Amino acid sequence: MAYLVKAHGRWFAVFCNQGHKKWRNTGLPDSVPRSEAEKVKVAMEFKFVLDKNGLLDPDPIAYSDFVEIWWRRRLPKVSLNTAGQDKWRVKLLKEHFKTQPLHSIGSGDLEELIAVLIKRGLHTKTINEYILLVNNQMVKAVEWKYLTAMPWGRAPTLVVRDSKPRRFLNAEEFVMLLAACKQSRNKRLFYLVAIGGYTAMRLGEALTLEAWQIDFENDIIKLR
Repeated sequence: MAYLVKAHGRWFAVFCNQGHKKWRNTGLPDSVPRSEAEKVKVAMEFKFVLDKNGLLDPDPIAYSDFVEIWWRRRLPKVSLNTAGQDKWRVKLLKEHFKTQPLHSIGSGDLEELIAVLIKRGLHTKTINEYILLVNNQMVKAVEWKYLTAMPWGRAPTLVVRDSKPRRFLNAEEFVMLLAACKQSRNKRLFYLVAIGGYTAMRLGEALTLEAWQIDFENDIIKLR
């Protein structure tokens, strides 16, 4: 009925039901012997049999665990640029929702997330992208039978314009920024800012840049 898989430092029991695979965290680190994980898996299988709703067991999946599954299934289907952007957004969302049960996330939690993002100083467009990402996760959670229904009707988007217009750095300010980046403990920061500043490359493109894309002889960077 189920089989064990090691992923992200933990043991997962993977249930198969009507062509769908559902991952359930056993709560055990992968350093635990398989024999011990098998015992937990058997108990989970017994609970599954008793549950009339199939895979919607009494121990709901946490948001952080579901996002790991969602990310593995999404990654092969998106471009490198989108993957680079989503990686940082997912990291922030996991820090915000943490181990909150997936089924307990509602419109109130979404409004709280918006407030946090506004406090961080993010622009309206960026905030909307976060909200649409969460909405996509919930759509997939329903499609993959982790939820019985969407927690909200339509994902809300902000209609308030950014209170402060964007201001671009002049040449002198950009040189000062690069000098400050050189003092950072993060050795990659200077190069990341320099590439973005001199090429107008997007963050996701810069983060996923590989050596083969750079033509040093002709001073050209090839983007996909």
